[in-house]
Amino acid sequence: MTALFWMLFNGLLAGAEYRFFLRCLKTRPFQTRTLTLYAGGRLVLTALALTGWLPPLARQAVHGFGMWLFLGRLGAEQRLYPVAAALSGAALLEGTCTVLMRWAAAELHGAWLGAGVQVLLSLTLAGLLWDGLGRLAERLPAAPPVLTAPCLFWLYTVRSELGLDQTDLSAPDYPLAGAAPFWELAALAGAAAALWGLFRLSEEAARSNARARALDQALNREERLLIFQHDVNNHLAVLSGLIERNASRSAQTYAGTLQAECADLRTGSGLPALDVLLAEKTEQARKNGAALHWKGRVPTNAPAAELCAVLGNALDNALQASLRSGVAGPVIFARAVQRQRLLILEVENPAPENETIQPGTGLRSIRRIAERFGGSLEIEQSEGRVRLSVLLCLPDA
Repeated sequence: MTALFWMLFNGLLAGAEYRFFLRCLKTRPFQTRTLTLYAGGRLVLTALALTGWLPPLARQAVHGFGMWLFLGRLGAEQRLYPVAAALSGAALLEGTCTVLMRWAAAELHGAWLGAGVQVLLSLTLAGLLWDGLGRLAERLPAAPPVLTAPCLFWLYTVRSELGLDQTDLSAPDYPLAGAAPFWELAALAGAAAALWGLFRLSEEAARSNARARALDQALNREERLLIFQHDVNNHLAVLSGLIERNASRSAQTYAGTLQAECADLRTGSGLPALDVLLAEKTEQARKNGAALHWKGRVPTNAPAAELCAVLGNALDNALQASLRSGVAGPVIFARAVQRQRLLILEVENPAPENETIQPGTGLRSIRRIAERFGGSLEIEQSEGRVRLSVLLCLPDA
């Protein structure tokens, strides 16, 4: 019965890990065959561990290598960091469960009571791991792969300090042996908090670097635009001279060159802050196998903070819906149209058919901003596509 429970328990963990990997990749749909393949390998490792044929430390190594191979089969570009993150989450689960079960074995009497507590603890912690890995997968693309080393160090420290790979349970020999369960849990929580803090700092540093690069690009584009405007008289003089000499072919070539340069200069939104946001969202879409196309410019008197909030929330929702749609290489279209004092922002993207749109925090924020500027929010859904339109009344220039 115990062996059967642990097989079922590890099957649940295999499902959590498989869901974590799919969420990391974003573009891979759920497939029963691949889940069966991954869960089967996980259960074989569990069976070998239960029979004593595979030592715990070797099982962890084989488990990690299996994850690495499986991510390669799914086509993941970055494999080592997701593996380290998944193993760290599993170590946190196993460490917490081990500490609590050691306490229960010493304090509780009765085989059925101990077994019930073990089942309850295991299932509760497995549910927390399922939810935690899912939340981590949503943030993983923004985290730099350099966190692989801290994850592996954290994994080694937790497993060695708590003796999770010790085979001789009759004579516990590990650094925290003999410590009260409270202090063991405190040490485990402290280690988890330290790793999470490092993750947040690295994530924010990566985002800050991306914003700085996008801002530099926006400022460079604005500087090139000013130079082009300064030289426009010279360009007109050259075109006029070519036309006077009846050099129509040369004039067409020169005009085409100017048009290409002008189009390249006007790829931005018109606001440096909005350019930074669009660059960041475009990169985020690219990393998830999607594409973001922007068209249009906004006036300089437009409220930059509010526009960034509207487009940021709209593009986040569009990317999530696009990835759930199952469309290969989804494309998100965003544009801005100005009609006198009215500014219309539109975002169109693929979405799962027959999915009801639930107004979350992002949509409520967009609606509040639209109403504050005397506008409105409209959402149209048809044939697997969603179009979000926001109308804003701009202040006088």
